[in-house]
Amino acid sequence: MITITNIREETVIKVIIKRSVASGLETHFDAAIQRTLHEVNEVEGYISGITLQQVNHPRNRLVITTWESEADWKAWQHSAARQRLISTINPMLEEQESIQVYSIYST
Repeated sequence: MITITNIREETVIKVIIKRSVASGLETHFDAAIQRTLHEVNEVEGYISGITLQQVNHPRNRLVITTWESEADWKAWQHSAARQRLISTINPMLEEQESIQVYSIYST
């Protein structure tokens, strides 16, 4: 795994993915997300990730990942591996996932 000290900070990006899980599918969704996060650990440019659950709306999930560069994220985003994993996740969502990409602005 790459540590943040091994890369140039100005290239690092954060990807925020918001999802709303359909009622009754939370356990299946969580298992699918764990498989996805396990697989992404092997992807070039991936640094780290965390999955959050909204306190007042527990079916809302937020995944925040850190990547060495936007190019690394885009390569994963459009990869056949991610498309296969997402095809199992999408039917469990109430609406399409929302993806936002951020660069580090200030530390």
